Amino acid sequence: MAKGVRTGTSFHKSDATYLRNTQEMIARKTHNGEITPQDAGLLREYLAEITAESGISAVRQYKIAIQIVGLRRFLPPFAGATAGDLYHAVNQIRAATGDDGAPLFKQNTVSDMTRFLRRFYLWMIENGYSVIPEAKVKKIKPPAYQRMTKTAEELLTEDEIRAMLEAARTPKDRALLATLYESGCRIGELGTLTWGQVKFTNWNVTLNVDGKTQKPRYVPLVIARPYLAAWKAAYPKKITPEAHVFLTATTQQPLQYAGVVKQFRVIAQRGGVKKHINPHLFRHSRITHLIQQGMPESVIKLMMWGSLNTGMFQTYAHLTNRDIDTAMAKLTGVTTEEEERSVALEAKQCPRCHSVNGPTYHFCATCGLALDQDAEIELRGAQEATDEYYLKKILTNPAMLEKLTWTLQSITGASGSMRT
Repeated sequence: MAKGVRTGTSFHKSDATYLRNTQEMIARKTHNGEITPQDAGLLREYLAEITAESGISAVRQYKIAIQIVGLRRFLPPFAGATAGDLYHAVNQIRAATGDDGAPLFKQNTVSDMTRFLRRFYLWMIENGYSVIPEAKVKKIKPPAYQRMTKTAEELLTEDEIRAMLEAARTPKDRALLATLYESGCRIGELGTLTWGQVKFTNWNVTLNVDGKTQKPRYVPLVIARPYLAAWKAAYPKKITPEAHVFLTATTQQPLQYAGVVKQFRVIAQRGGVKKHINPHLFRHSRITHLIQQGMPESVIKLMMWGSLNTGMFQTYAHLTNRDIDTAMAKLTGVTTEEEERSVALEAKQCPRCHSVNGPTYHFCATCGLALDQDAEIELRGAQEATDEYYLKKILTNPAMLEKLTWTLQSITGASGSMRT
């Protein structure tokens, strides 16, 4: 797939919709002449067989169909292709460039396309639809997947996450940002999240999601709890277990991917965050932060993938030069100036009522207590301004001044009577 291209913008398509879209796409490409009727028949048979054997999802069927149809840009009709045609196609895919001269496909896309070509032709050979020697196809080696697709410098810092939280103007946007980051969820998991999957406790909120891997994951959230609670209180529709947690602002419909990306980039710009923002960047950043903060690898794997056996952990383990320097200094017994851990995203627990508040809260949402020095100064200033305002009102109003004097004299007199 070309850079920046994403298939589909909705998180809410059913299996039936994906299956229908697959068949409609094949029919449309056949009608347009991009594939032949024989190509279409082979593709349908291939999808039916691998689905029956492996139980692949409707979404996966759709992706495979798109990729195999796309191979026809580089190949003659499938059944008539020679080994030389396959080699030429693979070389074209690897060398393809855009108008700007940059590679048309990312390394992982090239790897995917090569793997799909290889598997499809091995299937055709097995079923007698191609006379290419099997050994020739097996010689085609896809490039290795590029696991580290982001550098540490491209990830969001905790200060940048906080800046976006402070720049968000609605309870929904704050809740979505906080939940996306702290949970490490894929945006599709939050796009389809329902209130029945959300459980509030007195100090956190838990999500039960399965998402891409279809493996249930238990995800506890602390930072996001007050933001989700505020959004729940402002939720514009009736809350039921089946109702989607996050809705669009105007139509109050389930989220769309393109709308989320656009809104996040507006918030980032407003908050002074210069990095290129996409929803998956929050997952990359969160997992890396948890690693840097020393959370056990097993806990991270269970929270983020629902399995201890995932091979994806290293894809998200982004280390900075500072991390390497610190480890090397420790190994060699060198004492260095320790970098203070960021507290930009620490939850604030009220010392009076013990409620857990978000990192951007200055006053307790439950009892109103000032939670930081700035809030105390603000509160003191407001009290002094209020006192000064009412004092001026009294001093410039003879009737009020006379009433206050009479009241004070009455209190003084009553106090004197009690002493006697």
